[in-house]
Amino acid sequence: MSVSRDEVVRIAALAALSVEEDAIPELARQMTRILDYISQLSAVDGDTISAFRPQSNGEPQVFRQDVVARHTPPLNPRDFAPDMRDGLFVVPRVGGFAADDA
Repeated sequence: MSVSRDEVVRIAALAALSVEEDAIPELARQMTRILDYISQLSAVDGDTISAFRPQSNGEPQVFRQDVVARHTPPLNPRDFAPDMRDGLFVVPRVGGFAADDA
């Protein structure tokens, strides 16, 4: 299937995209390739493909209890953090506000 220039313009309008005139031929080629690939996929007989099933011994999977526990990090953040205040990481200022301005 080949996508025409008019179809690219129509699809761009439906998607509210602004497309440069010189980009339309390349978009048409790319859309044509996508549709050709999809048509190849639709030719595959899906009935011959078995459904994905995780490996198991036939027994239902038993989930562990959801227990709240305190997390102990393997490294102390103070060992690698450049600066910490009140247990929080201090990061360099970005934009117009610093921690002291707040």
